[in-house]
Amino acid sequence: MGIFRDSSRISLPERPGARQNSSIGPRPDSHAGNTARSVLFHGCGGGAGATFLAAESAAMLSASGRMVAAVDADRSSGGLHYRLDVPLTRDTFTISDLVPILEDTTDHVIDNAFSNSPCGARLLPASMEPSKAAPPGCGRALLQALLPLFDTVIVDAPGAPDSYFLELVDSSDMAVLVVLPELQGLGRARRMLDMILSRGNVGNVAIVVNRSLGAGDSLSVSDIEEFLKLPVTAILPEDMERCRRAGDEGRFVYREGTALGQGVRQMVRSVFSSTVSTAAKT
Repeated sequence: MGIFRDSSRISLPERPGARQNSSIGPRPDSHAGNTARSVLFHGCGGGAGATFLAAESAAMLSASGRMVAAVDADRSSGGLHYRLDVPLTRDTFTISDLVPILEDTTDHVIDNAFSNSPCGARLLPASMEPSKAAPPGCGRALLQALLPLFDTVIVDAPGAPDSYFLELVDSSDMAVLVVLPELQGLGRARRMLDMILSRGNVGNVAIVVNRSLGAGDSLSVSDIEEFLKLPVTAILPEDMERCRRAGDEGRFVYREGTALGQGVRQMVRSVFSSTVSTAAKT
């Protein structure tokens, strides 16, 4: 089971309502200026909040009129469906259904593989079953298949920096590394950053500091910037209780007038309006 499980059912007649509000198909070049269209979120440590920020970004961009694909590529602990308020059942198509047939699929099959979320984003959830190692090339093939069909592709990345993760990074316009203002995860962030930059394929990297206590942080923003040798794109305040409550109630924090809501809006605008490199992906 998992990434190699039988995918024949994906070509069966579509589920009722699967194409509701869907306008999938080759997308016009509506976001000129080489702005980020494929963005990967990675949490540098447990509880960093990458899934939360990927979901908030998908919801906010969908509300602005973009056709957004939200892809949960975390094979071990995918939770993007929870944040996007999409219940999963045995009949829900997942990334492990779509990946094995990417080379021979059609736009209609890709459309049918995605689930509608209440915020308007289309979700390709992680498998609900233990997944085997992803086959070589599947990360690159997945983004290549989705980018012509959506205005924006948001990937909630796997935690392990394996070949699957690196293919997703190489095929993305931008990688967003979410870090906590504490020493424990900063070394991992530095190693991840070095790995990403050494490959030279991703257009840009953004650093987001999440769950900040301000003066109560063990590391200041300047400490983080000095250690990572990159400026911090956004600083989000600690408000775990609000995040949990919003997730349980199917709400999005970016809509609130709180400090966290304002920070999320600023982060989304900064990341998704960033100019990225025009260098060809390999």
